[in-house]
Formats: sequence, structure tokens, C-alpha cells
Amino acid sequence: MQKRVLCGGVCALVLLVLGMFAAIGLQGVVDGVILDGVVLAPENSDLWGQNPGKSNVTTIRNFTFFNFTNPRGYLYRS
Repeated sequence: MQKRVLCGGVCALVLLVLGMFAAIGLQGVVDGVILDGVVLAPENSDLWGQNPGKSNVTTIRNFTFFNFTNPRGYLYRS
């Protein structure tokens, strides 16, 4: 019985420490990795200087035009 209580206490302590690390330390690590990846510098201007650059991203633009011949009927559902 005492071994179970001791094992449960150790597991709870380990989970508490891991939870505190995840809440405090992991956010800084993630922010650092993101900031390192999105820096616009002259060295990587071939990625952001011209679209699509070397990233081979396709730019898609969608335009939707509406023509309401009866705007009051549309607004008041009649």
C-alpha cells in the first residue's frame, strides 16, 4: 500500500513538473523557432522578394461580383 502511494506521489510530481515546463518553457521555444523561420533578410530575399520566388507558391485571386436588380426585395425578403 505504501509503495502505491509513493509511486502515485512521484508520478504526480513528475506530471506537475512537465506541466509547468510545457506552460512556461515550451511557449518560448515555439516562439523562438517561429521567429527564426520568418525573418525577412536580404539573404533570403529570393523567398519573399518576388512572388512566388523559389517557394513555388501559386497566388490565387478570387473576385465575386453581385448584381442586385431588386435590392429592397433582397433586404426585406419580399
